[in-house]
Amino acid sequence: MTDAIRPMPRVYGEAKPFWDSCREQRLRLQRCASCQTWRFPPGLVCRHCSSTEAEWIEVSGRGSIHSLTVVHRTPITAFIEELPYTLALVDLDEGVRLMARISGASVTPPIGTRVEVVFEHIHDDVTLPTFREVISNDG
Repeated sequence: MTDAIRPMPRVYGEAKPFWDSCREQRLRLQRCASCQTWRFPPGLVCRHCSSTEAEWIEVSGRGSIHSLTVVHRTPITAFIEELPYTLALVDLDEGVRLMARISGASVTPPIGTRVEVVFEHIHDDVTLPTFREVISNDG
């Protein structure tokens, strides 16, 4: 086991409500209150209409894999014991694209695979949204 320190996201400013909701195992994203455009990553001003008004909306946490990579080498020693792991661009059903780890992927999931959010508690202040494949109960 390595004693390396894992890099942590900054939990303050306009992104704090995002990280607070992840700690509560809820996925909330910022949306412009004026034009309803999603803001991810969160920001002070809407890139679409320049409004400073925003609201935080809980989203489904379901989506599909847009693109992915399997990480086999890392310069960050804290992640060496976790190799290989899969990082993906996930298109949420609400239309937001975010990057996250795919949990429990024993094989590389194909593009378009349906996924759902799960939360990984890594520190007192940080819980990361990760995704796992949706297991269908269809026939």
